Amino acid sequence: MSEDRKRAPFYLSDLATLALVAVQAAMAVYIYLRGPAGPIAVHFDLQGHPNGWADRHAVAVGLEVLAAATAAINLMLRIWAGRRPGFAEAKRTLALTQAVVLATTTLVTTLLVSLALANGQGISLLRLPLSFVWLIFIVLGAFVGKTAPNPFVGVRVYWTLHSRLAWDKANRLAGRIFFFGGLIGLLAMPFVDLSQGVTVVLAGLIVLVIGGAALAIFESWRVWRVDPERIP
Repeated sequence: MSEDRKRAPFYLSDLATLALVAVQAAMAVYIYLRGPAGPIAVHFDLQGHPNGWADRHAVAVGLEVLAAATAAINLMLRIWAGRRPGFAEAKRTLALTQAVVLATTTLVTTLLVSLALANGQGISLLRLPLSFVWLIFIVLGAFVGKTAPNPFVGVRVYWTLHSRLAWDKANRLAGRIFFFGGLIGLLAMPFVDLSQGVTVVLAGLIVLVIGGAALAIFESWRVWRVDPERIP
């Protein structure tokens, strides 16, 4: 088998995925057998008041589904990377996407387990999961600027898909915006007053996502216009 088409090596992210799946499965069993007997608050309004409930069996099933989804997504990503002719670039995309999937599923797992084991805490439970959201942006920003064109992550618009220079410039800008925006949000979380709800955190996330995406898309258009090697 050629160097460009070979089996993806076993990465640290694969070990992390296996560890996360094992934790998800173990917590699902524990909550199913030993979780709270009464209703568990699983949804809150912006003021932190519970408005959705489930029993421990439903939470356990949710964790089991999440574990299966985590493993399946990781497997599909590895199959995709192994079939790519440009394996050197594909493995960077594999690592990035695995990191984002791990961060996201860890966030959901933490939230579900927290709700099940500390039921009734209300909005105070959300500080750690909300911190994980900012951490996801830090991880995404650290990698997205270095990834090659791919069908999973990055600024995928007309101009980036028709100009490699536009792809590199736009994703590098998006990476910096998400990294530093996520870092600022994470450092600010200990000082955010959640007693009045999570509106301020959601507003910050919306500004970061929409603002970062808009600037990156504008950069892709600007670079595409002057790129002599763009695809007609």
